[in-house]
Amino acid sequence: MRVVRGLALGLLVLVGAYAGLAWWLGGKTPKEAIVSGVSIGGLDRDAATSALTAGLADHTAGPIALSGGAAKASLAPSAAGLSVDIPATVDGLVGFSLNPRTVWEKLTGSVTTSATVSVNEAAYRSAVTTAGASLRTPAKEGKVAFADGKLTVTMPVEGGELDPDATLEAIRETWPASSTVTAAIRPIQPAVTADEFTRFRKDFGDVAVSGPVTVTAGSKSFPVAVKEFTSVITVKAEGGKLVPSADTAKLVALVQADAEKAGVGAKPKDAVVTFSGSTPKITPSVDGTELDPESISTKVWQAIGSNDRTAQVTTKVAKATFTTEIAKKTLPREIISSFTTNFKPGQPRVTNIQRGAARLNGAYVPPGGTFSLNKWLGQRTPERGYVKAPGINNGRIELTYGGGISQLSTTLFNASWFSGVKLVDWRAHSLYITRYPEGREATLDWWTIDNVFTNTTDAGILILASTTDTSVTVSFKGVKKWDITTFKGPRFNVVAPGRVEVSDPECIPQDPSPGFTVVNTRVFLQKGKEVDRQSITTKYDATNQVVCTKKAG
Repeated sequence: MRVVRGLALGLLVLVGAYAGLAWWLGGKTPKEAIVSGVSIGGLDRDAATSALTAGLADHTAGPIALSGGAAKASLAPSAAGLSVDIPATVDGLVGFSLNPRTVWEKLTGSVTTSATVSVNEAAYRSAVTTAGASLRTPAKEGKVAFADGKLTVTMPVEGGELDPDATLEAIRETWPASSTVTAAIRPIQPAVTADEFTRFRKDFGDVAVSGPVTVTAGSKSFPVAVKEFTSVITVKAEGGKLVPSADTAKLVALVQADAEKAGVGAKPKDAVVTFSGSTPKITPSVDGTELDPESISTKVWQAIGSNDRTAQVTTKVAKATFTTEIAKKTLPREIISSFTTNFKPGQPRVTNIQRGAARLNGAYVPPGGTFSLNKWLGQRTPERGYVKAPGINNGRIELTYGGGISQLSTTLFNASWFSGVKLVDWRAHSLYITRYPEGREATLDWWTIDNVFTNTTDAGILILASTTDTSVTVSFKGVKKWDITTFKGPRFNVVAPGRVEVSDPECIPQDPSPGFTVVNTRVFLQKGKEVDRQSITTKYDATNQVVCTKKAG
């Protein structure tokens, strides 16, 4: 009985001693404890707190350097709401426990840990968003290009941006032991992935440039070169996919052009109206055949993206634009405008005016057609019967082949003005010539200046040109659409002339006259009601006095 009591008493003493040891050790840190690089092993709570406070002071004072590959950023701990909670850190290392393992680690253990970091979430989010901007690398989108019959693919590149949550975990693990923290970077995916570019190249791109497409229409065939059709291919990203398409109008045009070169189909021929005197002759229009545009856009496009490089295309009738029926219905019936200008007889310029008028007489402009006086007359040369006569060049009157032809052009311009047709291209003389209406005239030069109008009436226009010894008249025969009235404003921006002396033996004296600007307006009337009005502004340079100082011969 005494033995049992002795054993019980001994055990009680041992338990008490163990409990006392555990209690004593509970107030201390483990024997070898290192927190964020600061050794606090075996210290009680107060000593450990003091040691950590002193040891981490320098570490927490400076900024946190965030690294993300080659990019860098900086966080000010206080501004980012980051601080070291030393009491909580120490609490994690001290405390009473009867667990034998814990007691043993207190006596002999080695603990390396990070200080407890407290975070103000709102401040951290704000600061890390600002700092993270410099660590952001945008994704690079890929590109697809078809050029010169070849496919070029530039693959996309993944970007990256700071991950706030994962970066905070890295800060907790690293700081304040180190002021440099490797930021966590999450990927930024491009709109179209590399896998999609690979798929596109395999399924369409490489197939499209693999060879020409053979177009078959009936019994005839012709090739369309890769270089041609790839020029009209565009590729768009839609919902993360690369979607190819063709400019339908351009695809149809190039295929039809190749068909014409290969002799597939036939262009329609418009009716042609000519006159012998006042008697019209109509050469009938002829319909042609062409590849059906809808068939081209469907079948050829399918062949471009297929290993079967053949497109079976249907044809259709190609109607003439100016048909025989239209030609008959729109024959000229009445004089719709006429204008006459006068000249002195017997001068060389009269020969040129008469030559041009004879050529102009009988020209026919279908409804909607455009007339060019230069194209109709051709270049004024001696071989065509034109002679040298005075004409304006750089503000001076000089001798030139076809000199005087501008009077025919001016007469035509005024016939156009009063007919109501659309005036497309013309230019007034640089110097005002008194025989012409102010601001309502048109010079002509083979190289640079034309006189062009478009027939906007509802019928064809027959141009009638005639001359006398002292005048030239141009009339338009058609079907009257408008009554035209016209008025001119006063001169303004008047410029005084100067005086020039010229020693050239071919010099032609020139009287002075002022330069000025003037506005002409034509009013379109239908059944007495104004339906439109159009104005033109003409600026004339001053005509310098030219004094010839050297006589010819």
